[in-house]
Amino acid sequence: MRPALRSLVVKVAAGTPLVAADRPSYVALHPAEDRPVAAYVHAHRISIVLDPVDARAFGEEDASVRVQEVSARSWHVHVPEAALADKATRRRTRDHLGRALIRASGRTATGAPSGDRRA
Repeated sequence: MRPALRSLVVKVAAGTPLVAADRPSYVALHPAEDRPVAAYVHAHRISIVLDPVDARAFGEEDASVRVQEVSARSWHVHVPEAALADKATRRRTRDHLGRALIRASGRTATGAPSGDRRA
């Protein structure tokens, strides 16, 4: 994992529980062992799994990210490692990764069950 990506994950992990599962070509980030993937950390980017509304908002806020529709319920936002040098992009990426971890945990930002446990 490249330094900017490692720093991002460490900063998020300091305030949010997460499990990192090492795979051959990426590291999968989960909120807990038995929960869906919230993000995939590749060699030169992080791909965050978001609902379509959050993914569109992130893409509209930041021209350096690429938004990919994966399904009707889950979109990926790809953030290149080089883009994390920009403070605003780094902050947005950290915030959206936190949202993705909450979503994958099946909880809302307030801690209440979301009623939607699939990601």
